[in-house]
Amino acid sequence: MKTSKMFFVIALFFISTFAIKAVEPNKSKVSNDFNQVEKNLIVGLNSDNEGLKSSSAYYLGEYRAENAVLPLMAILKSNQKDCQRVAAALSLIKINDPRGVFAVKRAAIFDDSEYVRRLCSKFYAQSVKENSAN
Repeated sequence: MKTSKMFFVIALFFISTFAIKAVEPNKSKVSNDFNQVEKNLIVGLNSDNEGLKSSSAYYLGEYRAENAVLPLMAILKSNQKDCQRVAAALSLIKINDPRGVFAVKRAAIFDDSEYVRRLCSKFYAQSVKENSAN
């Protein structure tokens, strides 16, 4: 009887140990996965698919991907589609890198599209408001 109880306790201990290890996330794997996601989204910025390009720009801002600042600035400056320039501007504001914020400020003044200028102006004003509150 004692032997079966001891065996049961030891078996329960090992099972619970393995179950806990299976649930714990591997931090280096999560970091590597994030880096791969960021790389894939940056590749998506160069796609011919307009929806993929806009979505990639948006999600790079959501992830605060600092490696995407320069590609997003290139889209903001030279892309022909207003919606893609707006998505790039919004992401640059979310990332909050000084270079990107300055690019959005300049787009609010000098962009050819009144729509893009207006939204960049709103994004920049909100950024200034949030940064002054901190």
